[in-house]
Amino acid sequence: RRFTMAHELAHRLLDFKGLNGKQAEILCNRFAGAFLVPAETLRKMMGRHQHIPSHQEIMIVKHYFRVSAAMLVMRLEQTGIIELWQRDSIIRTFGQGWRTNEPQPLESPSHQLEMPRFELLVYQALACDFISMGKASELLLLPISEVELRMNGGPYGTD
Repeated sequence: RRFTMAHELAHRLLDFKGLNGKQAEILCNRFAGAFLVPAETLRKMMGRHQHIPSHQEIMIVKHYFRVSAAMLVMRLEQTGIIELWQRDSIIRTFGQGWRTNEPQPLESPSHQLEMPRFELLVYQALACDFISMGKASELLLLPISEVELRMNGGPYGTD
């Protein structure tokens, strides 16, 4: 869900002049991956030595970034942390079926400890006038009045 929202945000923010539809979709997917899973942070988490990550490593990192396991594996390959053949090996072995059946599904985010990264980035995009209040409301699945309240210093996480 978050990946889809970040993908749609890319459609609003990026210029696709000179690209065909497939190229634009690939660019939006790359944007969404970078938006949700920054390369530098991912590299720090995965360590300096290139290896095929274990199932548990993937589960820990996917929960940290709050993304699907399949998306995380794609991002590992996009950032050069693993090679294409390693990505394919994961998908063929313990990653089989991840596109249809998410392992260790993500629970609801907790607003009590910290603001989730996606929400933080949406609010930053709103503050920089990259997106409208209506788009932020749509991305955050909140009424405009609640987004305005949170943008203007209202209590965070009161539903």
